[in-house]
Amino acid sequence: MESTRVGRGFANSRAPKKEEIEYGMEQGEGHQSRVSSSRRTRSQVAPDWTINDSLILVNEIAAVEGECLNALSTYQKWKIIAENCTALDVSRTLNQCRRKWDSLLFEYNKIKKWESRSRNVSFWTLESERRRELGLPVDFERELFKAIDDLVSSQEVRSDTDPGTDPEAGDDRLEVIAEYGPKKQKRREMPQNTTSLEEKEQMMVMKLRENADLIDAIVKGNLVDSVDFGLGGSKNRETLQADFKRRQGDKLIACLRDIADTLDQLRDIVQKCG
Repeated sequence: MESTRVGRGFANSRAPKKEEIEYGMEQGEGHQSRVSSSRRTRSQVAPDWTINDSLILVNEIAAVEGECLNALSTYQKWKIIAENCTALDVSRTLNQCRRKWDSLLFEYNKIKKWESRSRNVSFWTLESERRRELGLPVDFERELFKAIDDLVSSQEVRSDTDPGTDPEAGDDRLEVIAEYGPKKQKRREMPQNTTSLEEKEQMMVMKLRENADLIDAIVKGNLVDSVDFGLGGSKNRETLQADFKRRQGDKLIACLRDIADTLDQLRDIVQKCG
């Protein structure tokens, strides 16, 4: 069954350079779109995921990594995962799948950390409001947690057992662990406070991606803004349009400033870890 799922995208997995370029430019397309009365909302940039959608994503990641991790680059792996999800009626782009996995893993790590530290109160017994007060994920299904836990455990097992047989293959395997999973090797070499640094690093990566999405939405005209350009005369419309552009420009500047600040913080964390 897993071979069939992986096989759906494997034939085209070795993408030519053109596809690699398209992958890198995916978020930059469509900059010429104009603002209209039927503006799209930001949900199209960051679509909602149901529990079942998330389970399908995690299962497809596990299937592809378990079947042919050595043979694929990171790009090729996620290309197949996105195609398999689409075939299962979870229509998402490659980048949307990666961002969702980052988000799921971040929340999973929060729960895992809570469970390891709290001996008396399990995360699963906490009410939603109490979870929110503690900074924990409010809605997270046990079945989804178990699926992610199994996947992360299998990644750690591969990182412990496989690299010695083929150094190049080992580097390829560990690429996935380094990007998305707990950095087990680093934990052996560094103090326990490295875990908190890694969490901050993950949060900053998510923040950078959110700002990138927001910039993309602003440039494409997808960001919701309560402005009706049809009201009043032509002069009033011109004033509204100028005011709208000014606010959009302010938002872009704020996003870019936030990105610069986040990159500075990320650099400090990398220096501490290095």
